[in-house]
Amino acid sequence: LAAMLEDGTRVGDVLNVLNFGAGDILEVKPAQGDETRLYPFTKAVVPVIDLAGKRVVIAPPQESEAREEDEA
Repeated sequence: LAAMLEDGTRVGDVLNVLNFGAGDILEVKPAQGDETRLYPFTKAVVPVIDLAGKRVVIAPPQESEAREEDEA
């Protein structure tokens, strides 16, 4: 399945649906060939699953970054 942003930009392709016991995760191979990315397979992050159109729509959550005091 193709993974698209809400604005229609192609993110990449879904490679796998993983589950390590805390909920399903989509593994997406980016179109640019970077390392795969993992997205929570929730309604908030994957609001559209279009099997007929062979695509999912992804609304990536904002990434959090570690601050210096968090790394100590």
